[in-house]
Amino acid sequence: MKKQLFSILSLLLMAAGGAVAQNENTASVTQLTKNAQGNWVLDAMPGYNGVLEVTFFERFKLDSIPMTWTITVNGADSTSAVTPYEEGATTGWLMVQEGADVRLTPPTVVKPTVKNVTLTEVPDARALSEATAEDVGKVIGLDGHIYDNAAAATAAGTAASAIIAYVGTAGSVDESSTTYKGLAIALTDANSGGTCPWCSEIGNTCVSQTDAIATAITYTNGIASTNTLTSDGHTHAAATAASSYGTALPSSGTSAWFLPSMGQWNLIVQGLATKQAGSTVSTNLTTSASNTYKSSNLNSVITDAGGTGFQSGGYWSSTEHTSGNAWRMIFSLGRAYNNSKTANNYVRAVFAF
Repeated sequence: MKKQLFSILSLLLMAAGGAVAQNENTASVTQLTKNAQGNWVLDAMPGYNGVLEVTFFERFKLDSIPMTWTITVNGADSTSAVTPYEEGATTGWLMVQEGADVRLTPPTVVKPTVKNVTLTEVPDARALSEATAEDVGKVIGLDGHIYDNAAAATAAGTAASAIIAYVGTAGSVDESSTTYKGLAIALTDANSGGTCPWCSEIGNTCVSQTDAIATAITYTNGIASTNTLTSDGHTHAAATAASSYGTALPSSGTSAWFLPSMGQWNLIVQGLATKQAGSTVSTNLTTSASNTYKSSNLNSVITDAGGTGFQSGGYWSSTEHTSGNAWRMIFSLGRAYNNSKTANNYVRAVFAF
């Protein structure tokens, strides 16, 4: 059963004989009827799994006293009922299950005669397990389904958890798993959007270490590296900020939040650049500047999904360069480079799925 989006785009309350405004998207028109109590109600709305929104386009006042409409689903008052005395006021979204009895009841002082109801069909949200490379730039809802953007997830009664940044083959995105096939980035930076050091001290070798970028981009071990960095007794602020990122995860099918390795940053920028270009981008990150991987080229994919774009500065990876430095992604230049572990850079949390 496909979900139906019940968007009541025009609520026209007119005196008897008034004209009905036409809406070119109207698929069905339902009349308000008067019930035994004398109230005007929308009775027996067709029962579908879907979402109901009521938007009021007329201004309703009676001696400056707001007139409250009531929405009931299966006899229970909706918490989304509004006092629509300003044009454009809306109820927000209500989930309507198949077979539900939905009633929209105006104040008894209102005498409506016509009700336009637009039923707009929308496809079922697909499960995260069905994600493909075509879904890069879409969001993952807390319900474990894929939505076009954060607003669409909210409209479906859930919330966006992360943005799909890369989808490959099973086992290709993190060394800890033979099943994870994708990487999703948080909608916003961790650490409340501020910068932080990779570590409070230098001179230690904590995780995989290489000073060669060609080797660093082969490390897809962000999950294990983050776990090590947050438990080795040193103060690793970047890994801690990523692992403790506050946005909830879907209930199943994903890893915990982690600090991406340099190899995972390589996959993320390739996935976002591919989405932006409309064709496959597979050039690996180097220490040389690349317009393709600059934030100015990639950020529209993130912001279109409802997220916050990358800052122009550096973002830590969980890959060490030397005992004193760690690798980072520099979005102002579209390249990878190392920085002192005690320097400050941004953090973007990631999860695998």
